[in-house]
Amino acid sequence: MSESTPHSDSVTASDGITWLYRFSDAGLPEIIQGPVLNQALESKEGWIWVNINLTAQQSFSTLSGLSHLPPVVKDMLTSDDDRQRIERHGEYLTGIIADYDLYSPADTKRVAQWQFVMTRNMLITAQWRSGMAIDMVHKNLQQGQSFDDVLSLFSSIIHQLVTQTRILAHELSLTLDEMEVRFLENRGIASPQTLGAARHRLVQLQRQSFPIRALMVHLISDPPDWITNEDVDDCEKIAARLESLVDDLQFMRDRCADLNEDFHVWEADRTNKRLTVLSVVSSLLLPPTLITGLFGMNVEGMPFHDDPYGFLGAISVLLLSTVPMLVVLRRLKLI
Repeated sequence: MSESTPHSDSVTASDGITWLYRFSDAGLPEIIQGPVLNQALESKEGWIWVNINLTAQQSFSTLSGLSHLPPVVKDMLTSDDDRQRIERHGEYLTGIIADYDLYSPADTKRVAQWQFVMTRNMLITAQWRSGMAIDMVHKNLQQGQSFDDVLSLFSSIIHQLVTQTRILAHELSLTLDEMEVRFLENRGIASPQTLGAARHRLVQLQRQSFPIRALMVHLISDPPDWITNEDVDDCEKIAARLESLVDDLQFMRDRCADLNEDFHVWEADRTNKRLTVLSVVSSLLLPPTLITGLFGMNVEGMPFHDDPYGFLGAISVLLLSTVPMLVVLRRLKLI
């Protein structure tokens, strides 16, 4: 790659194009400047990757000016639908992929969809919001990485997406590990909300990863003519990696369910212990309460009425009245 290759934010993007690369047959990239998208698409030299920012005012007119693209392909590129899918229209592969918003906080990564159109000689990606996977592949490209063909570039983006998902899943796994350690140390869980947030995040990751796996399986089962057997093997590797990721996410969801069940059992046991203490105290105080009620009767003939040591005697009776109850509670193994 040329040393003068600028970063994407330095490329003139008044037409919505954030970057445009032409790759040689050897996979070496060359950045193309200026409004030459149609010429690049029509060129038979190598293949190209163009990324389009759909929030730019001129992006739709840029796409509509690509006369050789079928209308259904253009509609896919400008779609604001969030349903992940892949479709084949003759030699064109189009689809929608759920990526992670590049600028959202790491602990609450938002989803940012991007659309793509792929043929033997081009990959067009279009984004409403910048995605992490595309941005990381672009940075790798700027640092000198090369790609043999269009599908290897597309596969690299998917690999980056899977890697980011695994990083997020690993962070959630560490959170679950901490919860399990707290639980084993009889400290409970930091808060039910923490467990609920982890479970909700896992559901989001599953909803994002499962359709991508289905997309890759669909691509393998019905590939265009320009996809070689080696390309199919690469797609199968990605599908296998996604299969492993989905299984890991399901395992973590099962861990969340087990932790939630254990937490409720722990909470119920702690509540029962508190109720047991309350019941024991109430039982021990029942005889003294009965006796103090009897001594409080305003009638003649009450014990210790005229005895100067009557108070001490009454206290002794109250204390002795708890002894039978202590014996009963002890035999019932409540204390």
